[in-house]
Amino acid sequence: MCKSISWSQVAVLVLQVAVAQSLPIIRPVLPRGQHCCPVERGILWKKDIRGLDSSASSMLAPLLNYRFLLPELQLRDAVGHHGNALRLRKFVSELISGIRPLRVGVLGGSISWGEEATVRGHTDWFSIFTDWLPRVSARNGCVPGTTSTYSLLCLEELVDQEVDLVLVEYGVNDVFADQLVHNTAVMGLERLLRRLMELPGWPAVVGVAVPRIKTSSFGAFHATSLARHNLGGRAGRHSSLPRIP
Repeated sequence: MCKSISWSQVAVLVLQVAVAQSLPIIRPVLPRGQHCCPVERGILWKKDIRGLDSSASSMLAPLLNYRFLLPELQLRDAVGHHGNALRLRKFVSELISGIRPLRVGVLGGSISWGEEATVRGHTDWFSIFTDWLPRVSARNGCVPGTTSTYSLLCLEELVDQEVDLVLVEYGVNDVFADQLVHNTAVMGLERLLRRLMELPGWPAVVGVAVPRIKTSSFGAFHATSLARHNLGGRAGRHSSLPRIP
């Protein structure tokens, strides 16, 4: 049997929470260029890819020279769904061959738009990702506070019609419509994925989920939608926080 709690205990608990939330967060002032959480450089590692010719190796040098901190097995946990990689292989093949400039786009909310990035357009995750890719033009079509339904209605204004790779990040904003029947988030995402796959450029479409501690990386409905269309999904939380259920 649950122990009863008096109103006085509840009042004390509420007061403690209010006081805790009102306390200022004091961050130490660090010298310029010094990180608050220094990384031991000796444990970083690089990916070794064999079979590439010299031109492809030099072209992908920024990506191949990247030194990872997380173990490889932990990084593999980020693959929420492999999907049919035919379109993605086409994108990578054309990227390496350099037969034409490629276009990359992203649709999502404030996180992919660049919220909280030190320099939006340079230090947000999408800009860092596209900086690794040679000879690509990047277009950030994210709008803070929007859902997949918004992108569905305004797709022509947010994504190039000849885009070659589209990253979709609505796992945070869409999951709040948590219902089985007449779920507007699911309907919007399903229609958006179909519209993207029907674009003239036959783009590769990949679902992206940003790290989020309190809930799963992909909303249950989003993971199902990606699997239904046999599309790939990448979840950052599974690699960075693998032990949190």
